[in-house]
Amino acid sequence: MRLWNWFKEHPGLAAIGVAVSILGLLVSILALVRDATDFKITAGPAEPPTVSTSPAGSPHPTFGIGSPTSVAPSRFESQNSPSAAPSQSSVKSEPPLEQSPAPSPVYLIARTSTAENTAGAGSFSMSGKLYEQSVKKWCGTAQYASKQTWTSGGFTRFAATVGIADDESGATGYSVSVTFENQDGQALNASFVVSLGHPKSVDFPLNGAVRLVVRCVIRSGGTSTHVTLGDARLL
Repeated sequence: MRLWNWFKEHPGLAAIGVAVSILGLLVSILALVRDATDFKITAGPAEPPTVSTSPAGSPHPTFGIGSPTSVAPSRFESQNSPSAAPSQSSVKSEPPLEQSPAPSPVYLIARTSTAENTAGAGSFSMSGKLYEQSVKKWCGTAQYASKQTWTSGGFTRFAATVGIADDESGATGYSVSVTFENQDGQALNASFVVSLGHPKSVDFPLNGAVRLVVRCVIRSGGTSTHVTLGDARLL
């Protein structure tokens, strides 16, 4: 009641007060409208972070806005990077093993001066094949068996083609047994039989023999002939 009497006594101040009240109410309404508008904008779905793709040739993508962020190489990359590979200078190669040259063969034809040679040496053909560095050994029956000897110290093997030469006189139907021994009469190879047109290749170790002894005995066909040692050689 007193407030109403005061408004009657002071009408100008009352008008100012009403105006201020109305202005305050408008300000409050505007503030509420602004807050409601901001809430609708900010309450919407959050936008995804911007991803900037790296330029062509860049090894890693760059995330976010601004200067690219360096990415530390993974352990796999660091282990397989060229810098991790051992340098060529640090790898030591073993020198190649030296191999002894193979000894040159010595043909028996070159040792006829020291052999008990009864037939001769030269080029002979057996079964149509020519053996240019060959020697011959005379053979008889068991009653007249003989031997032929070559020095062989320092060599490890003997190789030859043994048979009867194609042009051997009167050798048709002959068969001959051949044996190789050392200086003590021990066999170096199993004995074998040859005949005209049927030579045999031999290759056996000398087992330390200092002399190579060749024996031959006619088994059938006659009393004497010659056995050819085609390209006979010490290795």
